[in-house]
Amino acid sequence: MPSCGSWNIGGRMGLRWTIAPHAKGRLPEELLKDPEGFIRDCGGVISAGRDHLTALCGELFVKVYRLKPAEGFKGLFRSTKAEREWRGSVRLQQAGVPVPLPLAWGRDGLFPGRGFYVAEALRDANSMDKVGKEKLEALLPAAARAIKAMHDAGIFHRDLHGGNVILKGEKVFLTDLHRHRLYPGGVPDEKRWWDVACFLHSLRGCFSPETREEFLRTYLGREEIPPQLKEVESRVFSRYLKHVRRDCTDDSLTHRQVHVKGLRGWTLKEISSQVLETLLEEHHRAVQEGGEKLRKGGRRSNVTLFVVGGERVCVKEYRFSFLSGLKERFRLPKPRKAWINANLLNARGVGGMKPLAFLEGWRGPSMAEAYLIVSSPHGYVEMPRYLRSLYPDRERRRAFMKALVSFFLSLQDDPPVWHRDLKAHHIMVREMDRRWDFALIEPEDVRFKKMGWRWLVRNLAQLNTSLPPFVNRTDKVRFLKGIVQEEDLRQLFRAVAKRSSKRTFVYIS
Repeated sequence: MPSCGSWNIGGRMGLRWTIAPHAKGRLPEELLKDPEGFIRDCGGVISAGRDHLTALCGELFVKVYRLKPAEGFKGLFRSTKAEREWRGSVRLQQAGVPVPLPLAWGRDGLFPGRGFYVAEALRDANSMDKVGKEKLEALLPAAARAIKAMHDAGIFHRDLHGGNVILKGEKVFLTDLHRHRLYPGGVPDEKRWWDVACFLHSLRGCFSPETREEFLRTYLGREEIPPQLKEVESRVFSRYLKHVRRDCTDDSLTHRQVHVKGLRGWTLKEISSQVLETLLEEHHRAVQEGGEKLRKGGRRSNVTLFVVGGERVCVKEYRFSFLSGLKERFRLPKPRKAWINANLLNARGVGGMKPLAFLEGWRGPSMAEAYLIVSSPHGYVEMPRYLRSLYPDRERRRAFMKALVSFFLSLQDDPPVWHRDLKAHHIMVREMDRRWDFALIEPEDVRFKKMGWRWLVRNLAQLNTSLPPFVNRTDKVRFLKGIVQEEDLRQLFRAVAKRSSKRTFVYIS
């Protein structure tokens, strides 16, 4: 085996390898002849999919790219993923940026249907998104310096997230460079912000705002943070929501299609069909028996809440006549919209209620029934019911109103959330150590667009006419003061009062 340069196995139709000089004696001949067979024999598979296979084989990290025909054809004229990862890793290694030591890359001979990348394995290492908060915050400055060095070396990563930053001891390594783009003169600012925004987004909620500021100051080398970063972060988050919308209605990394008792739909990958059957049986039993488990019963929908395996589960059943179900054929069905919006709200961080599964059944061209299954953590209650516990505790009530104002304003953050039917009993509340968590139900009525003045008045009137009668005028005015500027308060108060006078009081205890 030559120690460097190109090496062909099996003639023109065999494998072609480029091997680094320092890889001499480190690459088994079995690996170079049949990488996938070598992985099968060694085991240690990290991840396997239709388009890739990665494994730790002793002291070697081996990645196999399975190229689609179009990608293979393009590989005849430009770099394949394996070659791009090799070139990026070699460039960063030469620039002194910490990366796993690149050893070799290869591809199929005449037509590149597969690509191979081999690097030194990082044993006893973890990706940054799988370590504790304390260690993560301690090593974020080191990650900032590594990312800045990568950009200064001319590498725009394009897929930078916590899973691609590896921690071994106190050292940070950058990986997965198969999508990178090279800028010999240094990466432009806009591309830098994109990498940084993607990285911070992937670790959202894992560190404090102060740690985030420290990360940015370390990366920039100055105190001032450019305003463009916020705009790029908004674009990254919008792209993430598009992926969530797509993934929850397809076979993806997080969800899968499922068929249960004549129904079809989607569920989280970790939930089996047997579990779904159990949940449906429990729901139908609760509907038949009534009692506390049945939270809402009617001709068009039933809502049940029960505990299975220590987890509190809410099931909403949608029922349709033939004509009303026929309308769903010509639009995005209302129950399916609820499933998509519930996933988007969960991704947006609105409340802790997690969508588990969605099932629908059709009668010919007409939708007959559908089920939305959601995890509802213990402690969530409807806001009108929770408000009873706040009176007459004045101090606690004021603190709650401030938290409610913050929640209402947070819905206007990018991307904005607007609920078409924001009655008080459509807001769920959970108290945790004098902090409050809010969630929205009836997700089919949620829209992700900015709320204008008219819609603000409409939502506030809906709240006003559905609050318990013991909520006094002072608390309502205090809430409105937190929503708008002082000069707009009188106008808003009059508009809400006028709109409320035209609505029916709909308080549900």
